[in-house]
Amino acid sequence: MSVRDRDYDYRMMDADFKVVIHESDVLCNIAKALVKELENESIDEIRKHINPGGDAFFKGMNTELINDNGETFYMDNLFSIDLGTERVGLLLNIESQGRPNPGYPLTDRAQVYTAGLIYDQKGTVFKGSDYGKL
Repeated sequence: MSVRDRDYDYRMMDADFKVVIHESDVLCNIAKALVKELENESIDEIRKHINPGGDAFFKGMNTELINDNGETFYMDNLFSIDLGTERVGLLLNIESQGRPNPGYPLTDRAQVYTAGLIYDQKGTVFKGSDYGKL
């Protein structure tokens, strides 16, 4: 298989993963396994936290972040989970990785995305130095 064919296969796997992860049962089971606050809730209850409209296919959030330098970061799948409390909200970013070794540490990419998501809340979730609302 040529490198070009392999790259095409990785892109197709990524596209397929994005479709599957937006299916509510799949996403709800992942959230149940990963989010401590949801571990004792039913899938139907979790579905209401992620998508109050109750659709079987979740839209997710905007996955594009632009920093102050104009650089754009593209995440694969980003979901907001409303835990029903004023103090706790949750963003769940699920990345697919088709390449076994992308050429960089995946944990470094995760840190950049996390930092971007936190920074993106300034001016919307909290203003000025009111970091307690972060």
